[in-house]
Amino acid sequence: VKGPHKLSIHRIQGKSEATFSRLLLARGVGASSHKSIIPIKNDLLFIDPMGIHSLKMTDAYGDFEEAYLSEPIASYFRDKLELNRLEDCYGGNYGAGRYAIWLVTGKDKVQNNMVIGLDYSFNPPWLFRWPIAAASVASRTKSNGQRGLYLGRYDGFVVEADRRDDRSDLGSAFSAIVETPYIHFGELLKDKSFGSLGQVVTPTGNHNITLDYIVGEDASVSTTVSQNPDPSGFVLGTSKLGTGRLV
Repeated sequence: VKGPHKLSIHRIQGKSEATFSRLLLARGVGASSHKSIIPIKNDLLFIDPMGIHSLKMTDAYGDFEEAYLSEPIASYFRDKLELNRLEDCYGGNYGAGRYAIWLVTGKDKVQNNMVIGLDYSFNPPWLFRWPIAAASVASRTKSNGQRGLYLGRYDGFVVEADRRDDRSDLGSAFSAIVETPYIHFGELLKDKSFGSLGQVVTPTGNHNITLDYIVGEDASVSTTVSQNPDPSGFVLGTSKLGTGRLV
């Protein structure tokens, strides 16, 4: 990460020590840390101060910003993250969920306090953020043979990040923040508006969810909705489906 080759990608060629050589692939883009490199299928994803990148797209387009996977949230990436802490960024791939995540540090923070994720089950991929503080991430095989996603926390605990039977954070309710990036469709200089927003939840009990939402510079508005399951679902095999609620 230092010296004349910082933020550059090189290909090592040759079959022996005598024939090894280094070929420059791209300059101006490169992984901030080896811990942030994630292998996915026949590609490598990585993170640097400009954003999230695909090695295949970098090979095809170089450091052209429109080719960055994180281009839709470029301003958020630039303004809301401590880019000088990307050397402590960890990345992990959760193949079962078809998404990759990176542990990053928010502005003016001193340790990783959020997760930036890329859901590659969609084309183009969807980006998301979790307000979770973690120092490391790993994917491991569980006792049932399935792959699981694990986070190493700063308090010494290792927690499962893909559990579906417990919707709490070590017994505490989640307090999540959802932010839309700048809407870059159409003409860039024209303001955009949402016709509606929705969230589907799969309830695991009869609880209330408190939502605070802010539009632009307006004051926040709070509302509470019930998570009480909709009983009018249907049974498919041994599973009852269609009991989620649209908020």
